[in-house]
Amino acid sequence: MAYLGVIYCSVIGIIDYKLSKRFGLLTFFCLLWAVIIFLSSFELYGMVSFSREIYSVILIGLISFTIPCLMGKYTTIRSSTIPIQKRSDKYSLNRKFFFLVQLFIFIFMILMAERLIELIQSGLPYGTVRAMYLNRGEENYFTNPIMDFFNSKLVVPLLFSSIPIVVTLILTKAKEYIVIILVSVLNILIYVAATGGRLILIYIVVDLIIAIPLYEITISSKLKKRISYGIIVLFFVVIITTVIRKGFFSSGHLDVSSLFIDYYRYLSLSVPLFAHWLDYINSAHIQTNGMATFGGIANNIYYVLTKFGATDFLNFNATNNLITQTEDFIPIFNDTGANAFVTMFFFFYLDFRMFGVIILSGIYGWVTGFISKLTTSNSSILMKCYYLLFVQSVVKSFVRWEFWSAAYILAFLFMFFFFTKGSYGNSSKNRIY
Repeated sequence: MAYLGVIYCSVIGIIDYKLSKRFGLLTFFCLLWAVIIFLSSFELYGMVSFSREIYSVILIGLISFTIPCLMGKYTTIRSSTIPIQKRSDKYSLNRKFFFLVQLFIFIFMILMAERLIELIQSGLPYGTVRAMYLNRGEENYFTNPIMDFFNSKLVVPLLFSSIPIVVTLILTKAKEYIVIILVSVLNILIYVAATGGRLILIYIVVDLIIAIPLYEITISSKLKKRISYGIIVLFFVVIITTVIRKGFFSSGHLDVSSLFIDYYRYLSLSVPLFAHWLDYINSAHIQTNGMATFGGIANNIYYVLTKFGATDFLNFNATNNLITQTEDFIPIFNDTGANAFVTMFFFFYLDFRMFGVIILSGIYGWVTGFISKLTTSNSSILMKCYYLLFVQSVVKSFVRWEFWSAAYILAFLFMFFFFTKGSYGNSSKNRIY
């Protein structure tokens, strides 16, 4: 069944690439899952045995996602159904406000960097500091609850909503935004250094790859080369972050074999972790009836309600406690544990079992395809930036359902306030002023 999944993903990925004549979001999704299934099937480097039936669940989820995605993507959008004036609407970046937000993030990043240095100087390993940031340690990363609030409810959502805009600025050759771009990039690098997070870098790489066709009209061959070099640099930053986090560099030598094993585990552990937690919720007869899928929205509502004395919201606490348990390290490999990477299908299964995997994957797939089609046929800068933010959920599909994250939901809200409505002439298409 594993190899059938690899073949299926490969075929659908090729079909999408041939039809769209570009490396799109569905092509990336299929390539990602083909690699994950293929690598996990070998069960190398001490991976524990798990039920092979999990591949059937994953394959059903992949079919349920990809077929509606193809339908949504390649269904013709009739021009008569969309008013011409509405289709030609453009949005402009509120330059001053966006720059002020980047300065706010930068100040917070400096405080995070100071805290990082303080923790490292106290003798804590870099990996332990990252665990503290993710609230997995006995001590919190932020000693001040106000800082914790700013981080989770403002800084992280604002940072992630800024990434699509920065990518857009780079691709549209907006030289007048060079200061904003540099400050934003610096914010991202400090965030990576302070938290040890690598997925944000992968997300930026995919955003750049996906975004290039959207701005084809304004991208020169020289800029494409620069972007290619930038992507290579980002990959090296990912490797360096891994080396520092895992301690693969000692006595002046890089442990290449350990680095290779770490990436194998990183790309394969989703399957056995998914299998483990599926067995757990089945044996415990746990079902959350939609809360896992819509938890990001519920989390933000619940946060407000707690200020008025609420103690729960539609059984959110029980669902949150279970999802939090997936952050605990499970002995997936003989010499090390793994956590968090339960895939988006786990959330759908948790809500409505196989019915949820089929229906919710189908809805998500159709929305993904439809948004991809709508974005390529719509010159709105805001629409393109929202699409690039949506890309993050697909990138993290092998980790978890990203819409569970309250910060991710807030990022969609904050994105809107970065723009003001306006209209451009045809000569200014695909640019931000």
